Amino acid sequence: MGIAKSLDSTVRDQVVALKEISGLSLNDVAKKMNKCCHAVQNAYKKHLESNTFTDKPRCGRPRMSTLRQVRTLKRLVITNRRLSSKILSRQWHDVGGPLISPKSVRRRLNKQGLNGRVAIKKPFIPKK
Repeated sequence: MGIAKSLDSTVRDQVVALKEISGLSLNDVAKKMNKCCHAVQNAYKKHLESNTFTDKPRCGRPRMSTLRQVRTLKRLVITNRRLSSKILSRQWHDVGGPLISPKSVRRRLNKQGLNGRVAIKKPFIPKK
């Protein structure tokens, strides 16, 4: 399950203001702001716990590549499907991608739905 998009800090500020100043229920606040009621409830609950409107810092190591760089890698693969992951990692670095290992390149391509199978050369069959 991926990370869901959270509400902006300005929207969270408005949620808390509508709830506390206007005295509206959270469902009424959600309808008024045209947001999901669960998102409004979570935003209000987080404000009560931390007393701030910002997100907590995320844990884990950040990725070396951005989504845009992964799309360029996919374009490199689609133009020439016979390249090995070692050559692809070098070419990707030349184009502006990060310098990462061939194993990481294979993982990125698997996430994009491109499996690492070797394409065999088909024999030339002339038309009769």
